Amino acid sequence: MNQPTTWTDFLDWSLVIKLNRIDESVRRKDEDIKKEFERLYR
Repeated sequence: MNQPTTWTDFLDWSLVIKLNRIDESVRRKDEDIKKEFERLYR
């Protein structure tokens, strides 16, 4: 990916990096979160 050139590009670029980094952990936690929601909102 190209280095950001404008402020908006920079925001998009850093957001993509953050999303990529958290994506794996979010997938792992997703099931736990669903279980917790089911437990809380039954």
